[in-house]
Amino acid sequence: MKAIGISYTLLVLLAGSLIGQEAKFDPKHDALLRGVRIYGDNETLPPVLVLNNSSGYSTNIGSEKITVELDIFANVPPNLYARFVHCTADWKETENIFYQELYHRRFSNIRWDVAGYTNPFFSHRGYFTFPDFSIPIKYSGNWKVKFYSYDDDKEEFAEAKFFVVEPRAQASMSIWNSMYSTKYNVSSTSYNFDVQVWSKLNLLDNNVHTCVLYKNNRWEEPLVITDRNDIDDYSFLYKYKYRRSISGFIGARKFFRIEGVPAENEYRVLDLTNLGYFPRGVVEQRLPLSDLRRNGTFNEYDNEGMMITSRVPNYANDYIYLEFLLEPDGVITNEDVFIIGTFNNWKPDFRWIMHFDEADRYYKLRAWVRRGVHNYLYATGEFDFYRNRAVRYSTDQYEGNTSVNDHSFLAFVYYKDVAFGGYDAIIAATRQSISRSY
Repeated sequence: MKAIGISYTLLVLLAGSLIGQEAKFDPKHDALLRGVRIYGDNETLPPVLVLNNSSGYSTNIGSEKITVELDIFANVPPNLYARFVHCTADWKETENIFYQELYHRRFSNIRWDVAGYTNPFFSHRGYFTFPDFSIPIKYSGNWKVKFYSYDDDKEEFAEAKFFVVEPRAQASMSIWNSMYSTKYNVSSTSYNFDVQVWSKLNLLDNNVHTCVLYKNNRWEEPLVITDRNDIDDYSFLYKYKYRRSISGFIGARKFFRIEGVPAENEYRVLDLTNLGYFPRGVVEQRLPLSDLRRNGTFNEYDNEGMMITSRVPNYANDYIYLEFLLEPDGVITNEDVFIIGTFNNWKPDFRWIMHFDEADRYYKLRAWVRRGVHNYLYATGEFDFYRNRAVRYSTDQYEGNTSVNDHSFLAFVYYKDVAFGGYDAIIAATRQSISRSY
């Protein structure tokens, strides 16, 4: 109880600090960030660019263009610019001036649309599409778009992640069912993954060092397989430990394997496109029915973790003040309960921790959510104040676990390219689900 009291006090202090910052907000000169979204040629495609080359190798994912959207609240659009920053396989910024080219990668041609309805939470949406002649992308790897204000370029305003692939090898992925040691009374179905990569080009085998898997659209939850000590494997994120191994050679076949990843459940679907059920305005709106704890069952198929807004008319493209309700069916956890989903880019911070209402016997959370069709899950874990995010979490306590879902996974293979001082290049990528090929 003492530990719980200390955590609650720290959470209150953190929330109070942020509320204090917002209280100083001046809409004449400042802007508040409300949301960031990044996607490929359309909103159903992942943010993956493929560079043209003559290697003869290919990939089954990728787009020609990427779009970034910023939602803000301000009287007028802020004076922002974007920087394009190359990163290592584990998203540390590459310390190499050849790949950063700071001043050549500033971009300020952001188009702003005014919100179609007066709303105290959201006022403008900024967006742009790249690459083009003003934003050339020359090198493969992990990239971030980072936004700064021309008035104060010391503090980052927002960021979004994307991937660039230059196929210099061929990759394929195999997925099969296995088991894991679940902490709860749910199905123990898990997935094992084998990513195979091979190339006849003159690549150094030791430099093919890392493969990272992502469940489609969940870019904040990497599954890292590496033989490098300086690459973060992100084990702190997950409640369960995964077995990993690397074998073989790039000239024949090199294998990156990870085992025991929980299959999870189909995502819950939240459709906010009906203005009759969810009218415009600032009044708090509850879900029509409380969500129930699941044991691997589900009623409808999801959108593979994507936010879908194409059915929302421009005049209704707003945010809704929504109250989530989870009925735990008597299972009250001693861990934190989080909501993860498309409305927080699958990265829950302190704003997405639910509280348990002793009177109603519900877990509750109120939040502003963009109008559209969302996917989400309830997770249990711990809140890390240093990282401001959920850690050591899983979704099986309230969602159950089932291999009936057919979520796809993306795999990226990294090569330490020694050109111009060295960088982590993505030389192969592939997408696969347990029952479908792409």
